[in-house]
Amino acid sequence: MAILQQTYFSPLYGFNETDKINKFIANAPLDFGKVVVPANTTGILGYGTTYGYFLYEHVTADGPSIAELGGDIPQYEKRAGANTAVTVLIPKKGNVVRTRWVEQGAAGVALAVGNQLELVAGVFATNAGDNGTMGLLKNIYTDSLGNTMYDVEIL
Repeated sequence: MAILQQTYFSPLYGFNETDKINKFIANAPLDFGKVVVPANTTGILGYGTTYGYFLYEHVTADGPSIAELGGDIPQYEKRAGANTAVTVLIPKKGNVVRTRWVEQGAAGVALAVGNQLELVAGVFATNAGDNGTMGLLKNIYTDSLGNTMYDVEIL
């Protein structure tokens, strides 16, 4: 989990354990930390363009390896399937997340602190009018390994 939180997504401010729920299904691979929304009738998750939840587990087609399953290490990778329940994090206005899932949108607006962001396929993105309603880019952070992460306030 530490590696995923360091290089993909981490809740920074305003979250607690009661903000995690485990009741939705992931029947296809989904990336840790992206915004997902459940289908209205089935509860099956897909990437969102509005807030649903932040995916708090990594869902792959083949699941964790045999080596990853060994020992008493908690697993944050799951195999996609019809009965695979995954943990999600409830977004709350004003909370801040550190995520790698921020990108330059189709309009070509460069990433900069202060950008107002939209959601496109589960990822925060800039838009032409810099008037996004989903997130505010608060900080751009590069760690010692060269991983670039973005601190985004939920709007």
